[in-house]
Amino acid sequence: MLVTNHVLAGAAIGAVVRRPGAALAVGVVSHLAMDRIPHWGLAHDDREGDVMRNPKFLRVAYRDGFAGLAAMTAAFGLARGRRLPVLAGMVGAALLDLDKPGRHFVGVSPFPKAVDRFHAEIQVGREHDHKMGQELAVAAGLAALVFGLCCDSGRLRRVGFARAGRVR
Repeated sequence: MLVTNHVLAGAAIGAVVRRPGAALAVGVVSHLAMDRIPHWGLAHDDREGDVMRNPKFLRVAYRDGFAGLAAMTAAFGLARGRRLPVLAGMVGAALLDLDKPGRHFVGVSPFPKAVDRFHAEIQVGREHDHKMGQELAVAAGLAALVFGLCCDSGRLRRVGFARAGRVR
C-alpha cells in the first residue's frame, strides 16, 4: 500500500477518534489491515533481489514519500481544532513503513527484525504491479473523506463550497 494512503487513512481516523493515543494505536492497526488487502507493490518474484535496489520501486517510493508528506501537511492544515489526533493518526498509520527509508538512507530499519519480518509476511502474495490504478482511486476517496471530516461548514461557505445554506 502506498504510504500516502496510509497517511490519509490515519488522518481520517484522527478526525473521528479525536484522542491522540487512541488515534495513534488505531492508525497502526489500520496500516496492518490495509497491508492485508491486495495493493500495488512489486511481487516477490519481480523484485530482482532487494526491493530497495529496484529502480522501479524507488521511483514510486520517492514520489509516494513526497505525496505522503504533502498529504500530511494538507490534513494537518485542514484539521483546525483537532490537529493533534489527526497528526497522531497519520503517524500511527505510516509508522511501520519507516523501515524502507531507514534501510534506504541509513542502511538499517528502526524496528526489530521480528517487526520487519511480520510486516513483510502479512503482505506476501498481496503486492501486485498492476494495482496502481486501485491505489490512486483509494487515495482520491480517502482525500475526499479527510477533506469532508476536517473542514467545518463555516470554512466551506467561505471558500465557496456551500450554496444556499446546504451545509449547516
